[in-house]
This record gives sequence, C-alpha cells and structure tokens, in this order.
Amino acid sequence: MESNRYDSDWRPASCWVITQKRESDYGGRDGREIHGEAIALAAGVAPSLKRVSALPMFSFSNLFGNPPKDGALTPPWPELVIAVGRQGLRWARWVRKQSGGKTFLAVLQKPAFPFHGADFIWAPRHDRLRGKNAVSSLFSPHPFTAQKLQAAAGRLAERFGKLPRPHVGVLIGGTSRAYRFTDGDMERLCSSLRQVAERDGAGLIVTTSNRTAQTHCRLLEQRLAGLPALLWDRSERDFYPALLGTADVFIATPDSVNMISEAAGTGKPILLFPMEAGSSRFRRFHEEIKQRGITRPLGERLEFWDYSPVNATEEIATALLDAMRKHRGRA
Repeated sequence: MESNRYDSDWRPASCWVITQKRESDYGGRDGREIHGEAIALAAGVAPSLKRVSALPMFSFSNLFGNPPKDGALTPPWPELVIAVGRQGLRWARWVRKQSGGKTFLAVLQKPAFPFHGADFIWAPRHDRLRGKNAVSSLFSPHPFTAQKLQAAAGRLAERFGKLPRPHVGVLIGGTSRAYRFTDGDMERLCSSLRQVAERDGAGLIVTTSNRTAQTHCRLLEQRLAGLPALLWDRSERDFYPALLGTADVFIATPDSVNMISEAAGTGKPILLFPMEAGSSRFRRFHEEIKQRGITRPLGERLEFWDYSPVNATEEIATALLDAMRKHRGRA
C-alpha cells in the first residue's frame, strides 16, 4: 500500500549535494559540502556528492539559463538536491528542470542573488533572511554527533592522555570579511595560551583553519614549543573531532561561526578571544550566544559552566523534512 504523503516516517529515497570543485576546507573536502552532507544524513538519506565545474561569466542574467551538462549530473534525478554556493545553486536549478520539477530544491546559505524558485532555503539567523520557504538557526550545521566525538576521542585517548588536565581545545581562525587577524592578535593569543598552560596547569589541543595565515601558523608553533600542547597539522582526520570530544573547555577566536557551532554542540564552555567585529552580522551572532550563556570573554583564568548542547543539524534537517512532506502533499 502506498505510504501516506504526510507520513512522519517518510524520508527521501535519494539526494545530491552539489558544490563547486575547489580547494578543500577540511580533510580534503569543501567545508560547505560537509554541511550539506550532514543535513542529508540527519534527514535520513545518504547523499551523492557532486562536485561540478565552475561556469565562466557568472552573473544574474545567466543565473536562470541552462548550463551545459556536467558528466556527474545524469539521470535518474534525485528526490532532493541540496545546493551549496553560487555554482551549486545554478547546477541544482538545472537538475530540477531536467526532472520536470519533481526534484525538491534546497539551498544552503543566503543566496547571493534574489532566488525565489527554491523550495527550501537555510541561512544562519544573523543573516536575517526572510521568506516563506526560508528557515534559520543560531548555529551552522556540522557532521559531529556525540557518538562520533566520543569514538574519535577514544582512538586518540593515549596521545591526548599525555597532556595535563584540564584539556583546553583551542580553535583558531583568521582574517575574514568581518575580522582582521593581525600579527599582534596572534602574539596576544599566544601569550594568553602560555598563561593558561603555566598558570592553570592545562594541556592545550590546538587547531588552526584554512584562513589562518602561514606566518601565524609558524608563529604559533614557535610560541607553543616547550608547553604541554598538541597542534593539528591538518593531516589526521580524527584529530579535530577528538579535540571536540576530549576538551573540557574551549578557547576560540570569534571569526568562525562554524568552529563555534561545533564546539557549542558539546555543551562545554567557550571562552572567546577578544577581537572587534567589523560586521553587524557577527556582532548580532555573538551577542545572542553570550546572552544564552554559551560563551564568555576570555579573561585571566579559565572558567567552567554548563549549558545544553546545541544541535543545529537536527533542527535544519527536521525543517527540511517538514517542507518536503508538505510539498509532496501538494503534488
């Protein structure tokens, strides 16, 4: 018997996540692709990852045209396509057209151009996106469940166990549109980390990001020498989730919503390194997470407190499934 179109147990049978081929953000992959994959898996479907070539002369005028076929995009067309980035959006729109409008089109992040054809759009709350098909969340999605973090921490338990406790997970970003991360900022951060290690007797487990300048990476390595510290060289995939799983407290630079979102998923305290935001979007974000008791400014000593872990991935996936079920009901 055919399942009810509004069946709460219904899940899409197939899904594509479309992103542009580009340099990786994490472990050989585009970080935005990881967002799409995480949402699809939380929605109960294992996605096929489609990395497509960029098209030249991308503009509003040709956004709605038919792009040439990419070898990775062939039928059967999926029930759900998740578009990430401008090129992902363009190709995803083409896929839906090829399916005769049967493919449900979801878009991640606020579209760079007016886009009224999406069936579902997610953007972070601080972007203030409005629309009948738009949803938002305080934090960004990520692939890390408590079980995954515990498993990764277990695999590196012997290595991390050589550090004194408390374990401080240090999350370092870099210059962005909203933040200018200077040499002086890195020197201040290194000084704070040395104080934490020497004064609080803590062990430091440190990661940088793709936006961290190479000069800052080298400076960080020099300043951490002789301290009870481990610095991720970004080659070992288990290191970052193990950091999240084993840390007792986090010190984070304020420029990365993604890393702060991943840390907030653990329910562990997050101390923010003081930097001035050059964006009202980031100021809104940080004001809200401070009011919710998730972060505090980094002071002279480590602080510890509790709050409920925040899982934006489940929240977004639930909203996506609700939208798809309603869409099926109207079909």
